Amino acid sequence: MERETPDRYEISCASLGIVGCQQKFHGETAGEVIDKVSDHLRAEHDIDLPDRDVILRGSEDLGAEAIVDRFMTMGYTKRAVLVMRRLRELLNVRAPNEDEPSVQL
Repeated sequence: MERETPDRYEISCASLGIVGCQQKFHGETAGEVIDKVSDHLRAEHDIDLPDRDVILRGSEDLGAEAIVDRFMTMGYTKRAVLVMRRLRELLNVRAPNEDEPSVQL
């Protein structure tokens, strides 16, 4: 089963919950957008996100509170974790279904 993906991704800071910033990010892949978002958040908003692979891999099996706790113990702020979760939602990043082959990163 193949996942449907858009031809092009677009996300804004406002859609990530960053108040007062209208910066928009475009890319051919979710990873490309994540890289652009991460660079901007670090430079302009003092928010560090996990690496692209960590965001794309994620953990759907953990509850929201467990995810926040896990990343906060890794040194990320609660704000960064909430932005990361919103980024994953907007990019439709999810764990593979049981009938989808897994890929080793």
